[in-house]
Amino acid sequence: MDDSSGFSFIDAMMVVGPSLAFVFQYDEIRRTCDARGFNLLTSLILFLSNISRIFFWYAKRFETTLLYQAICTIAIQVILLEICVRYAPMKKKKTSFDLSDPSQFWKWDSYHIYLQFLALFTAMLAGFMLFLMNNTSFIESLGYFSLLVEACLPVPQALQNYQKKSTAGLSVGMVGCWFLGDLGKLAYFIMKSQPSQFVMCGFIQLTVDAVIVLQIKFYGSGPKYHGI
Repeated sequence: MDDSSGFSFIDAMMVVGPSLAFVFQYDEIRRTCDARGFNLLTSLILFLSNISRIFFWYAKRFETTLLYQAICTIAIQVILLEICVRYAPMKKKKTSFDLSDPSQFWKWDSYHIYLQFLALFTAMLAGFMLFLMNNTSFIESLGYFSLLVEACLPVPQALQNYQKKSTAGLSVGMVGCWFLGDLGKLAYFIMKSQPSQFVMCGFIQLTVDAVIVLQIKFYGSGPKYHGI
C-alpha cells in the first residue's frame, strides 16, 4: 500500500528514527575504543532484513517510507560496522573471504570481507528475483524472511547480556531509542494497515526490547567481559 499523500514529519522520523539509536552506540565505541559491548550480529540481522526488504518492496509495493528506512538503515550500519571492526579485539588477521569455517562467520578482521559478503548476498537475491519475480509464494516468503529476521534484531544482544550477566559497553541511549522506536513503528504499521509481516515483526521486537531494558536494570555494568 503506497501512500501518495505526501511526506510528513512522522514519515521522516520513521526513516531516520531507527538508525538514530545507533548513533549512541557509535559514540560509545568511539569514546571507549572498545566494541565488545555491542554484538555485531545485530548489524548482520539489519543488513539481511533490510536488503531483503528492498527487493520485497520492488515486488510488492508498500509504504515508500519503509523503503527509505531500509536504505537509511543499511547506510548507518555500514558506518557502524567499520568502527566495530576497527576496535574489535586483536586477532590473527583474515584477509580473504572464506566460509569454510562456520564458527568464524561474521567474525572477520577485515572490513572489506564483510562488504564482500554483503555484495554476494545482494547479488544472490537479485538472481532469485530475476527468475522468480512472478512467483507469489517466493515473494511472500521473501517478505516473511525479511521481517522475521528483523524481529530477531535484539535477540543476540539479549543473549550476550545474559551470558555475561552484564550490559557493560552497551549504550543505554541506543536501547531506549530501540524501545521507543519499535513502539512507534508498531503503531505506524497498524495505523497504515501494512502487511501482516510488519505487525508481527513489531510485536516480537518490542517484547525483546523490554527484556533488554530489564537486563540493564538488573545487571547494570556488571562484571566486565571476563577476559574476552
